[in-house]
Amino acid sequence: MQLSSANVFAANRINLVVAHSAEAKPLRAMFNLRTQLSSRPFPVYQNAEGICLIVSGIGKVWAGAATAYLAGLQASLPACAWLNIGIAGHQHAAIGTGLLAHKIIDAANGDSFYPPQLLQGLQTATVITVAVPEKNYPQDAAYDMEAAGFYACASRIVTTELAQVFKIVSDNPRHTLTSFDIAQVQGLIEGQQSALTRLLGDLDAFLGSYRKAYTVSPVFEALLTSYRFTATQRVQLQRLCERFHALGLDPALFKISDQQFSTSKQLLLQLELGLAAQVGS
Repeated sequence: MQLSSANVFAANRINLVVAHSAEAKPLRAMFNLRTQLSSRPFPVYQNAEGICLIVSGIGKVWAGAATAYLAGLQASLPACAWLNIGIAGHQHAAIGTGLLAHKIIDAANGDSFYPPQLLQGLQTATVITVAVPEKNYPQDAAYDMEAAGFYACASRIVTTELAQVFKIVSDNPRHTLTSFDIAQVQGLIEGQQSALTRLLGDLDAFLGSYRKAYTVSPVFEALLTSYRFTATQRVQLQRLCERFHALGLDPALFKISDQQFSTSKQLLLQLELGLAAQVGS
């Protein structure tokens, strides 16, 4: 089944990214999510309240690709909040513990990300993204395989406050991966239903404030019809127009948009330069 993305995602507010169908299953039941798009390249589910879920597959590359894919489908719509949910190993945390990431490290290249901690009342941890399952847990951290890929992409789509990572401990030195059964995932996620409901509520409240401040300028729609944009460029254009509007710089945005550019890339570059000049003046 392939539907129009404009119709499917019109009411969307929060995007959930998970790696495995076993993680998706309890979330689909928890939030009454129904199939919206076919399984290729990624299964997508949504409910009437604007929660959307995409199943990426295992690994940071797939997590980033699924995030970019869903963002492309929603490129012409208002900004959404993003949340990566999944299981993770930990050096000492008890099985079933829910952890909100305050730092994300990509073990392959050392890149680090710091999701702003605006959500209160949840235990936090460093999350280290590895290429293969971690069996030794050398650091005081949670170990997963998707967070860094997800966050590297999501933090380019929305303000970092709207991109968060929540992991549930599935294994540790006392209960290792060798004894872990994928069937346990459902119970682990269901055990965090209260925390997840609160987390999504907090994200939705912050999103409401963000959308109010960053209303999309009508210039955005006009420019979409004047130039050809890739999905990524459309997201970039929307965020730039929102930023001009939020800072009260609509006259500067109008002035730049009235100019003629050979390509959409040139337009985006001029908008970035114009915004930087206005903010720095």
